[in-house]
Amino acid sequence: MGADMFVKGARLVVVGAVAAAGIAAASPAEAKATRCVLGKWSLTSYTSVARGKLQGESFNHTTHGLERTKLTITKTSISYNFDQSMRADTRGTSSAKPWQEWAEYGGKLNVKATVKGSTKGSVKVKRKTATGGGWYVQTIFIQSQKIDLGPWNLAKEHKEGAWNEVTPFSSSFTCKGKTLRMESKAGINGSSTKVTRIFTRI
Repeated sequence: MGADMFVKGARLVVVGAVAAAGIAAASPAEAKATRCVLGKWSLTSYTSVARGKLQGESFNHTTHGLERTKLTITKTSISYNFDQSMRADTRGTSSAKPWQEWAEYGGKLNVKATVKGSTKGSVKVKRKTATGGGWYVQTIFIQSQKIDLGPWNLAKEHKEGAWNEVTPFSSSFTCKGKTLRMESKAGINGSSTKVTRIFTRI
């Protein structure tokens, strides 16, 4: 199986097959108070676990990295700034063979969103409203090969419905003081990806 196909499988790029984790609505008391989730955040921890089968071939990948990615959440939108982001590092297996991938992100992505809750709730983007020059490139190491892929435009992928684990369409969140934890899930045809992102308020 080609490396580019496994890249898409690892990220579970799907159109119209996204399952969001735990959606919660704001309580009346939260609606009146300052909403914890709103504001500017910096990514301090990122973990993504993708596993399953793609066209009969199994994969199991874990991704870390992306620290210093900036996130701004307002009542009606979310914005990413990748200009200072660290590289994402993915390791695992594909077709029972070692797999390693690097991904670098840059630029900005802005998307209108529905934000529900304050200390607990959900963020769901309106993907077709995505704008900005945010991009990413990938380097794959497999079977003694080094394969460079990209660049891809994040706003374009959003509008096309291509799910990217770094900028998921839907997330549940818990917020306490200066810490925001966001979780997302997606799956198709027996494959699944679970993403946990932890941010610190700036």
